[in-house]
Amino acid sequence: MKGLINKSMTIGEAVSRYPQIIPILQRYGLSCVGCHVAHMESIEDGARGHGLDDDTIAHLIKDANTVLQEQQDNNDAILQLTCKAIEKVKAFIQEEQPEACLRFGVISGGCAGMRYDLSLDTPKPDDEIIPIEGLRVLISKSILDLVKGSTIDYVDSPQGSGFHITNPHAPTSCGCGQHSS
Repeated sequence: MKGLINKSMTIGEAVSRYPQIIPILQRYGLSCVGCHVAHMESIEDGARGHGLDDDTIAHLIKDANTVLQEQQDNNDAILQLTCKAIEKVKAFIQEEQPEACLRFGVISGGCAGMRYDLSLDTPKPDDEIIPIEGLRVLISKSILDLVKGSTIDYVDSPQGSGFHITNPHAPTSCGCGQHSS
């Protein structure tokens, strides 16, 4: 298996490209994935700074690449949320409706023909309920094929903050996070 990450890659580059490896890095003791230094140092340097030896670093890299490879190979994954998106959704749910679920939907409109819709809701009989890191995400079974494999991220930038959705099945998209079917 050719690795997607390696020990000389900076922590910042690795987590920005593959946010799904953050729990793996944290499991190995690299809890500083969000600190300013982590973005400049290599995975190997960060791991050594946390007392990891060569064998443990090799296992960390192998475990991270195994997860990434499984996700690439398993196109059956319905939905992924990045750590930042999970954090924002959990905060919003706690603030607004502590018993609610996140609904991920697709509705008509937008500049590319379809628009994503994120809202708080309760389960309906035709929903697929997807547990993700303590959240329950609702997707109507009627749109599963449209959104299968999508990733929801939360982006903070000078141009604005908000949820960004990447959908591998969307043939076109625009900067507003919408797609055409």
